[in-house]
Amino acid sequence: SPSSNANMLAIEYSTLVDHFDLMVAYATRYPITGGVGTVDMTFNHALAGVCFEVKFENGVETEDFVTEFYLQSLYPTGTLLYGFDDSDPDPDKDAEDIKWFVADAAFDVDSKLYHWIDDGSKDRKFTGTSTATIYDNDGLIYVIPQAVTSATTLNFKTNIGESALHTARLTESNTINWEPGKIYTYTITIKGAGITLSVDIADWNVVDSNIDVNL
Repeated sequence: SPSSNANMLAIEYSTLVDHFDLMVAYATRYPITGGVGTVDMTFNHALAGVCFEVKFENGVETEDFVTEFYLQSLYPTGTLLYGFDDSDPDPDKDAEDIKWFVADAAFDVDSKLYHWIDDGSKDRKFTGTSTATIYDNDGLIYVIPQAVTSATTLNFKTNIGESALHTARLTESNTINWEPGKIYTYTITIKGAGITLSVDIADWNVVDSNIDVNL
């Protein structure tokens, strides 16, 4: 973003357009006293990761396939600010703050967000003992960190249900904050004519990398 400067990185990110991860890192080196060798960078995920798994309740012997899946009522775009903003007296902590801002007008209640459709080759089969993970790429979608309310829904169809649309709120009453660097795994359990939803929250795994960036 043109509003970026030497102390603050500003990034406009749209999940409608961009489907890659976003990572940020900060480090300083003073050549007079610190030398001119390699600068180690610890990158942090600026987005949140969300995963959806579908299954029957335990004991059900039927098998089925997910044929379509999407979300509704989310902020698909946001602005990331990363850098010095004087929010913390410790300059190192202040520099690594990851802050997201969303505009009220960007709240999308109409679009089928993260729309997934089986083209006949996906094979998202689930039973009472095995789950179907919807998305590719380790089952994750990248989302703008935001407060998720009862307005946000997941929607899906199955082979047995044909055109019937199953819908569930991501939260019924309490707001869930999708935070940077966290993975939210939602397990959707079909029980007769109804469904239940549970969520597991974990930190993104740490992976060592030997990628060199020459400046």
